[in-house]
Amino acid sequence: RSSLREKLIAQAPEDAPRIALAESKKDLGIVSQQDGIVSTLFTIKNEGQSDLVVDKLSSSCGCTSASLIYQGKEGPRFYMAGHGHDEPDASWQVSIAPGDEAQVKVYYDPTVHPDLVGPVTRTVSVHTNDPVDFETKITITLEQEK
Repeated sequence: RSSLREKLIAQAPEDAPRIALAESKKDLGIVSQQDGIVSTLFTIKNEGQSDLVVDKLSSSCGCTSASLIYQGKEGPRFYMAGHGHDEPDASWQVSIAPGDEAQVKVYYDPTVHPDLVGPVTRTVSVHTNDPVDFETKITITLEQEK
C-alpha cells in the first residue's frame, strides 16, 4: 500500500488539490437511544494549490449519515447506499478553494439498531479529486445504551 501511495504522490501534479484532516477519529462517548440522533464535526482543509472537489460522502452503516458544510451552507445528507434513503443528486459537488476549510457533519442515529448495546465504530468516506487521497476515511466511536 505504501508503494502505491508513493507512486500516486510522484505522479500527482504540483498544483493538485490536497485534502487534510485536523483529526480523523472522534469518540462520541455514551449515546443513549432515548436521546436520539447525535452529531459531530470534522474539519477538512484544502492544502493543495487548486480547488478540492468533494463529490460524494458515504457511510459504513445505515445508522450513520454525513453532510458537508462549506461557507455556512450544509449540503445534502449522504447515507449508506441501498439502505432506504434517497441518494442526493448525482451532480452534487462542492469546490473548496486552496487554503480553505469545510466541515463534514457526521450524524449517528442509535434508534436504527434498537437491540445494540455496547461499543460502536462507524466510518464515513469523503470522496474528492485529490489524486493521492481520493477517498479519505473519518471514524466515530461510541458506547451505545438503551
